[in-house]
Amino acid sequence: MQKTVIGKTLFVMKLTFALLTVAFIQVHAAGLAQNVSIVGRAIPMKKVFSDIEKQTGYVVFCNREVMALTKPVTIHAVQTPLAELLSAILKGQPVDFLIRDKTIVLFEKKSPPQPLPAIDSSQLLPPVSGLVSILNVLPKASFASKPKSSCILFTSILIIVYVWC
Repeated sequence: MQKTVIGKTLFVMKLTFALLTVAFIQVHAAGLAQNVSIVGRAIPMKKVFSDIEKQTGYVVFCNREVMALTKPVTIHAVQTPLAELLSAILKGQPVDFLIRDKTIVLFEKKSPPQPLPAIDSSQLLPPVSGLVSILNVLPKASFASKPKSSCILFTSILIIVYVWC
């Protein structure tokens, strides 16, 4: 009888621990997922970001030139996650975003680099022709004193002549 009471008590304690852990994780996840509600037609981006700041406590950071690139948006978002809302309102805009901690950074999208036109390399530089001459192996055989190791010193001379046409 004593074993069954301890076993049931232990089971209830484990179950309570598991349920409390799940509850705390759920509360923490709800705190991280910021939901925003914005509804309107032709709302300027400045107003949209002002509403986001008020509802979430996040700070929006960008310069005037980036904000000037944006166009007003029509949006109907109710309890939409912040990242999803930002992706939706910036779709088709020349602006992108990055979320770091409690800051939303807006920056201009960079257009892909344009391919360079094909250029014939013969048009860039004139043809080069020339003579390469190598004078090599001139031993220095005379020593005032005998070297410690038995090595022979050589001097190499390289002469290159370029003729530009």
